Amino acid sequence: MDTISVVGGGIAGLALVAALDPGRFRVVLHEQSPDRPPAGTALAMWPEVMAALERIGAASDVLRDSLLIERLQVADGAHRPIMTTTAQQPQLITRPRLLAALDAAVPASVERVTTRVTDPAKLPGALIVGADGVHSVVRRRMLGGRVDARPVGLVALRGVSPVSTDEMVELWSGGWLCGLSPVAGGGSNWYLAGWADGDPGAIERLDDAQAHDLAVSHAATFGARAREVIAATAPATVLRQQLWVTPARLRVARGRAVLIGDAAHAMCPNLGRGACESILDAVSLGTAINERGISGGVRRYRRERVVRAQGVKAASRAVLALSTVRRGGELRNRVLRALPVR
Repeated sequence: MDTISVVGGGIAGLALVAALDPGRFRVVLHEQSPDRPPAGTALAMWPEVMAALERIGAASDVLRDSLLIERLQVADGAHRPIMTTTAQQPQLITRPRLLAALDAAVPASVERVTTRVTDPAKLPGALIVGADGVHSVVRRRMLGGRVDARPVGLVALRGVSPVSTDEMVELWSGGWLCGLSPVAGGGSNWYLAGWADGDPGAIERLDDAQAHDLAVSHAATFGARAREVIAATAPATVLRQQLWVTPARLRVARGRAVLIGDAAHAMCPNLGRGACESILDAVSLGTAINERGISGGVRRYRRERVVRAQGVKAASRAVLALSTVRRGGELRNRVLRALPVR
């Protein structure tokens, strides 16, 4: 029985080990901090992702803990609509609940190792899967080429508020954007992203109170409702980070190593597709390996997923640039309002 070592027990790693056939493979999951509380922000699960979750037995748990979003609106800072869509309605679920659903789908036979992997080449197995995020050690140590993640130059603040909101809306103004959406069970998911003043990395050195104050300050530019929602968030739960992406790459496999999720294509958050593409990667790779073995499965995974994921990555970067323009915002809004597609 071949061994498959998976590095990273986040969304991509859990989805992959849930997809692999335990009767054909010995699967070992390496996760540095399995007990670390996950960030509580919400993620959109689009219809094709729900189909993938159904294949690994996680869809029912996700549906139980998620909320269907029937309408998505983009508006300017004064809440005047720019674009609206009712197509491709996603299920909105918090990250902790998604991780719990994926974890419940993992077969009991999967071996879980709590460790920090520093040299993945020393791991046993016919296949080493890098599911270890934007700063992937598997990518750095085993793939070659341009491997280091790079900062985008923008920062993000995120959280979950006890104050409820009724719709999913994203507001664009002055080089920043603000997103608000409901959460199953009450409360609101929110996020802010925009250009940093000075060093983008400085945001990660803020203490809880400073991060909360910064979020409330930016929220105020998007109206009283945004400020109310974000101000009610517990300061200790406000996430702050500079945004990173991986280099564009079509090579996601080399020797015994293959990349999935953010390790392969960490992208800007503006299409809400990062977690979705990670799940699609994992289920594609797991299914292909089950049906064609390791070498054949990796080849099929590359055909199915690499170009698609890199295309989504490029599109998300384009939307980030569009939504955070610091000059010409009103012209952008007029052009988008004139487009026939909604």
